Amino acid sequence: DFLSDEIGGAVTLDVAYPVLGEDGQIDAVTFASLDLTWLNRLAAEAQLPEGSSLTVIDQRGTILVRYPRGEAWIGRSLPEPSLLNTIRTQRGEGTVEARGVDGESRLFAYVPLFDVTGEGDLYVAIGIPEAVAFADTNRILARNLLALALSSGVALAVAWVGSDLVVLRQVNQLVDVANQLGQGDMQTRTSLPYTGELGQLAHAFDHMAESLTQGLAARDRAESALQESRRALYTLMSDLPGMAYRRPADGSWAMGFVSQGAYDLTGYTAEAFTGEDALYAQLIHATDREAVQEEIAQAIKEERAFEVTYRIHTAVGETKWVLDKGRGASAGKSGLVAIEGFVSDITERMHMQQLLEQRVADRTRELSALYDVMAVLNAPADLRTALQEALLRVAVVL
Repeated sequence: DFLSDEIGGAVTLDVAYPVLGEDGQIDAVTFASLDLTWLNRLAAEAQLPEGSSLTVIDQRGTILVRYPRGEAWIGRSLPEPSLLNTIRTQRGEGTVEARGVDGESRLFAYVPLFDVTGEGDLYVAIGIPEAVAFADTNRILARNLLALALSSGVALAVAWVGSDLVVLRQVNQLVDVANQLGQGDMQTRTSLPYTGELGQLAHAFDHMAESLTQGLAARDRAESALQESRRALYTLMSDLPGMAYRRPADGSWAMGFVSQGAYDLTGYTAEAFTGEDALYAQLIHATDREAVQEEIAQAIKEERAFEVTYRIHTAVGETKWVLDKGRGASAGKSGLVAIEGFVSDITERMHMQQLLEQRVADRTRELSALYDVMAVLNAPADLRTALQEALLRVAVVL
């Protein structure tokens, strides 16, 4: 058993062993007492790290020896409950982290000192502050982290310098060339070697710039040709004695295009016919308007050209005869998209035709009268009567 001398303050381990006689009865008892205060001297001589503790407890958790300040703790319960619970649960040797009565976290190692009952009658536990226990480890970790930081810094610096020399300068060159192309400098190129991934990008960029330059040149040539074609067409339209037009395929007379010859033909400028106002339809003689629209619509439906003669009223009230020739304009799969035509002034020709028709009619009547005169003269009658009849017929003709 474990005893504590309240007067002297010593803690002893008392051991008794019976001595048996020949008859098996106890003749004597051998008694020994072990002073446990030697453990305090052992802890002091062991030079434990600062803040460490050495504690001897029994199976009930009562402190028998405590270093430092052992006198104040003898007979009291162990202040680290988690340590006591671990010892009772695991038995034998072990380690555990626990927070001491001073609030500092310690790393405890414990072993059974005497095990008379087989349940660990006495335990010795040594606690070392975690900061002290892991000081060397933390110092090595800090040194390694510092070395890692320095290595990373050097690697980043090398990478930065290398990237500036190898990557960033080439990328900046590509950006500068792109900006120059955007500003219209079609002759600029990267001038970078076509090696590596950036080199392949530079090659693709230069190829794109060359293709773009050729495309723009082709476009400029096409625009020049188109402008020349438009100029020639405008000149031709201006010289033609009539009006060229283009209007919607739905039959509306709101013109999309009218040549400058419209003014000589109608007395209105070409601009007056474009837009939403169907001015030209209003110029068509009211008697002819419906027939004109029907004839053109039928020709468009049959996909053939149309040729229509009708009268229009000019801006000054003059009536003119015109010939409207045209057809529907298609655009591939889109089908009919517009009606295009040309209106020419045929007033003089119509007047000549009317005059010729009048002269033909007059000559026909004259010949008819002469035929009648000859018939009278050939008839069996007296001469006087025949002459009178012939004179009457001639007078009617004249």
